[in-house]
Amino acid sequence: MEKDIFRTAEEEAKQVVAEMHELKELLREVAGKIGRIESRMKRAFPDAFLPFQKNKSSSAYGSRELASFSAADALKVYDELVNEYRAENRETVRSRLSGINTPNLLVMGHELGATLGRKKPSRKTLTEAILGRISESVMLSKHVNRETEDEPQKMDIPKSD
Repeated sequence: MEKDIFRTAEEEAKQVVAEMHELKELLREVAGKIGRIESRMKRAFPDAFLPFQKNKSSSAYGSRELASFSAADALKVYDELVNEYRAENRETVRSRLSGINTPNLLVMGHELGATLGRKKPSRKTLTEAILGRISESVMLSKHVNRETEDEPQKMDIPKSD
């Protein structure tokens, strides 16, 4: 039986994988050498590397924008927004939230205990979380108000010793 001169698909895949591993190893080696050279250059010529450092203000929350809300301010604004939402002014609530800067929204979300899911949530996530808390507050107050309008139910709660 004569051996087939062409490789099978499985053999070809194994060969490509082996080449990829080899290239990755070479790239790691090159990156390590460049890192060592860069470190030596930074120690020798620190002023030459200043313009090439990352711009820290390009982050999502930027160093220019700082939170101006205290916890009390955030809760006060929240109460105002709840009252607006209760008065069926949902668009006013959305527009007021869009006028608040992101760090202040973050403070407000934190004070409300909103689940944000990430370390640095997006503006949209913050707004939706705060709107969710506002909606919850309005729904809960409607339930409490309904109980007081009707006859309040009295429950005997056993006292603990």
